[in-house]
Amino acid sequence: MDIKGYETTPTGLFPRYPRDSVCPALTSLYGSQSNTGVGGGRFGDAVIAPADGEIIAVWETDRGLGHEWNLLIAHTSKDVNSSDRASSYLSEFGPFEPKDVKNFRKGVRVKRGQEIGRVRHPGGEENDPAGVRWAVYEIPVASEKDLSWAKNEHGADIWSSSAARLIDPLYMLSRNQRKSSAGPVDLVPFTPGNDYSGFAGFTYVFECKGPPSNK
Repeated sequence: MDIKGYETTPTGLFPRYPRDSVCPALTSLYGSQSNTGVGGGRFGDAVIAPADGEIIAVWETDRGLGHEWNLLIAHTSKDVNSSDRASSYLSEFGPFEPKDVKNFRKGVRVKRGQEIGRVRHPGGEENDPAGVRWAVYEIPVASEKDLSWAKNEHGADIWSSSAARLIDPLYMLSRNQRKSSAGPVDLVPFTPGNDYSGFAGFTYVFECKGPPSNK
């Protein structure tokens, strides 16, 4: 089984949360019900960058539930300490509210662990469950910023790239443990002050807290 899971092929990877932290959960996994990424979190949870990267798009769109904002971040092989120098990775996040993305624009660098938004309701509709979508694409270095833009059936902007291939975000979350087969992936929360200069892949995209109090 290819644990990259190109084009929503189920990978058999599933998250294993750290025992010493309380982390917002992933509630939908890659390839389940044709999901093109993973989703999760609770309304208001912080969403944080899984690695250093450069914002290559900030845009408003509509997927049928109302207007929402999205971020697209490019991560080089150096950003994720990958030996594959020919590939970069794109992280797409949404839905966000305008206030979440007001300080971001194309070309801005983000750091691993930096807050990039908060978990919101799709389209701002409070009757729909809150959650963030996170899709990851593998893309040749020469094509990482070569995107095409079009309108969807709702008249909203969407991007595409013939060179970008969907992969399971859990694959990138597994790189520091060098996992090469299906099974549990030990999620690593970002901890301020830690040295991540040699960390491979992604840290978790939600902010984790210490163990719950027994008081």
